[in-house]
Amino acid sequence: MKKLILIPILKILSLFKYRGFPLYFLPDGGMGSHRRYLKFLLDSLKAEKPIIVEAGSGNHSTGLFVKELKNTNYRLLSFENHQNWFTKISTKYSNSNSEFIFIEGKSYLEVEDILKKESIEKIDLTFIDSSPLESRTEVKNIVKEISNIVCIHDADYFPHNNMWGKEIAEIEYKPKNKFFYGKLKQEYLGIRNYDSEFKYWVEIFPPKPGYFTGPPLLVASNIQDVRKLFEKNKPRGIYFFSN
Repeated sequence: MKKLILIPILKILSLFKYRGFPLYFLPDGGMGSHRRYLKFLLDSLKAEKPIIVEAGSGNHSTGLFVKELKNTNYRLLSFENHQNWFTKISTKYSNSNSEFIFIEGKSYLEVEDILKKESIEKIDLTFIDSSPLESRTEVKNIVKEISNIVCIHDADYFPHNNMWGKEIAEIEYKPKNKFFYGKLKQEYLGIRNYDSEFKYWVEIFPPKPGYFTGPPLLVASNIQDVRKLFEKNKPRGIYFFSN
């Protein structure tokens, strides 16, 4: 009986672009909320042979890199520490331009030695979405002076937990209830500052949430002014810029 009642309700809500359960806008709970922004950044790369580093492999990132860069002489190094997921992703996206590297344990500090071994001194774009969340700090510290663009998913986690960056105002947005999320609004998303880590940065929330914090993507650099990348034709989203 419950299913008979629930199914038509979900079908009606799907007309308003609510998917999943609870009724998030993004059906994957926000795991792929970074995809449109990564694609935008890939389109902005000017290198003839772009070097991409990825910490935490995934369909929404690895698959995107392989698809969008297929007509370039790119090089992708994708690091992952979950064996079954590593096997699945590396098998699915294997090609001559991509290297899939398994990391033992929870720490990603090994990435630094591998980059040195591969003589990689400059990276065009790094995407950091590894697990556990603390490992993202390790990778950030390794690449932040050699990567033109550094992208960190779920970036609000770090200032909120006093790990790095500063939370000036906490995210106030909350779901209307556990079943219904609604749209994000900038005035409820708080304020964070990442100046302690990066000279230039842009924090982007998806316009429709997969979780009540967004989740946001931090696009940052100590090399190039990434703010200028978003001056024209930027994807829809809620943007916070460094001063």
